Amino acid sequence: MAKIYGIGFPFHNHSAVYIEDGKIKYAVEDDKMMRTKTPFIWGHSSGTSLKAVEDATGLLLEEADYIAIGDTNLVYSYYSGFNVTGYNEVYKKDIVNQLEKIRKSKAKVRYYKHHDCHAASTYYLSGFDKALVVTLDGGNGEHELGTIQLAEGMKMNRVHVLNMHHNANSIATLWYYLCSPFGFLGNKDEGKIMGMAGHGKYN
Repeated sequence: MAKIYGIGFPFHNHSAVYIEDGKIKYAVEDDKMMRTKTPFIWGHSSGTSLKAVEDATGLLLEEADYIAIGDTNLVYSYYSGFNVTGYNEVYKKDIVNQLEKIRKSKAKVRYYKHHDCHAASTYYLSGFDKALVVTLDGGNGEHELGTIQLAEGMKMNRVHVLNMHHNANSIATLWYYLCSPFGFLGNKDEGKIMGMAGHGKYN
């Protein structure tokens, strides 16, 4: 019976999940614990949600058989000495503690790319056996803006990557840049702008 911990290490929407024998037992995002919609804290790790899952299941992270890390931004930053902007010392310490905990555990660790996680959450929960999966966002530390993947028989294959280094852009960045003129925060309030767009008047 495999015991799997999943941890989200992006720059926002941090989360943790525990899966046992192929079934999700407990999952939560930090914003549910902090009572703040999409906490906009650059460099914050998933410590709040992770502790909630550990408390609910009684199984510590280091006791899992596998640890799956979605989005490798903070992992890259950790091994590069955090030579990036946006981290404060409190959250940097939290991140280091968690990654050290993972490194010292006996669990098998697997790393998954940001857009592969987006695609997986869409395809595996869709009910489709065969699908074309498209992901788009404003970019990440992996320098990818989006992917096109062919999915069939519970397997996904990348057929195209929208790479930030190739002067590519993503429509998702439109919503990011529209936030500021309307008094909202990018990487947090894009959903509000998208929701209001449907109520606008054409002129």
